[in-house]
Amino acid sequence: MDPLQFEERCPNSRRLSNAVLLDHKFIMTRRGYASVIPHKDSQVEGVLYELTEADEEKLAKKHEGVPKYYKRKHLPVRVGSKTITALVYVATKVTQNPVDNNGKFEYAAKILCGAKKYKLSELYQDILLGTLGEYLDQT
Repeated sequence: MDPLQFEERCPNSRRLSNAVLLDHKFIMTRRGYASVIPHKDSQVEGVLYELTEADEEKLAKKHEGVPKYYKRKHLPVRVGSKTITALVYVATKVTQNPVDNNGKFEYAAKILCGAKKYKLSELYQDILLGTLGEYLDQT
């Protein structure tokens, strides 16, 4: 959710708005990377972008490790009062509680900074902080 990193990776993208993925929750995988899993009555807040095909392919293959580490899923997200279908990257292996979280401080900090930059709800920022806390305690 780092705006500068996203702009570098997808220079032709356009930010549309914030969005909410219902009945899912944010997790850190065993590898120590972000993903979402189905979870009734939970929600994941994020940012919705419009991507060119070239940016989407570059993001998938070069940066997100599709298909080895992530898969692309089209899931319904709420934008304001509307529900639309959006592309979401979901980890292929969703085992939680990483074995080794060394070196993930910067990654976790970028997620939290992005949440603040994009003005995700305070409640959701607290949820992220709770999930990412162990990564931030490495200093």
